[in-house]
Amino acid sequence: MKKLLVVLCALALTATACGNKEEAVNNAEATTQKAEENKTTEKAESAINLDEYIGDYVNEETGEVTISKDGDSYAMSVTIYGLANMDEGQVMPFENGVAFYTIDPSGSPMTLSFSKTDDEAYTLKVESSSWADLENGTEYEGFRKDNADVAVQGTSDLEDGVYYTTLSNEPAEYAKEYATSFMLESDHVAVDASFSKIADDGFTKLDNFENNVYNIAIDGNTKFLAGGGEGEPQYMSATEFNDYIEQCMGSGLGLNIIIKNGVAEEIGIWS
Repeated sequence: MKKLLVVLCALALTATACGNKEEAVNNAEATTQKAEENKTTEKAESAINLDEYIGDYVNEETGEVTISKDGDSYAMSVTIYGLANMDEGQVMPFENGVAFYTIDPSGSPMTLSFSKTDDEAYTLKVESSSWADLENGTEYEGFRKDNADVAVQGTSDLEDGVYYTTLSNEPAEYAKEYATSFMLESDHVAVDASFSKIADDGFTKLDNFENNVYNIAIDGNTKFLAGGGEGEPQYMSATEFNDYIEQCMGSGLGLNIIIKNGVAEEIGIWS
């Protein structure tokens, strides 16, 4: 009987050892497979250069996508006509394009991807969503980079330099320069204004420009901001800035535009 128990115990240990070994092998294979998948994904993502996606994209029937860069940080805004506008979140490389981790209009997380489908067309896809109006897998095709005017002009109506005007309806005693309208387009802003060109010291006037509508080129690197006093300037998206400047029209606040290489490097409102 004792001998039988010894044999049974040995068999049980052998079975347990085999089971543990098989489980360990399976776990090892799963880990290896996962690691390989991660390597493949990381390799694909590392091949994406986000700078190549900077710009404005339009599908006249569907919506707009804008990708910009401020220092080392990227920003993205997505407008789907009649449905949603999302402009806050994290921008990262994706398997074959750009991933936008944002918040949907209901306040829940949403992941969108934006990728090039051929030489000129781009596709916006909903990768992850709990919002009923934008289901997983929804695709919007046919976005095209809106850079026709920039390609033609390459420069602004004003030469490189620093320009100053005030958001006033007419000239004032303290400032003869004034601006009565500001219109944001995909690749430029149109400002109905008179300007003073000033030196880098911010005070010395170099030239005066009479009242006219000036088209000033912008791109994905143009910075939009507002500030005053000793506080840190507040940076905002082009759309946010456009909304803000509409509120400031007639206020007498200063508008500064820095043009470099024919394109606005910075457009700011200052008190």
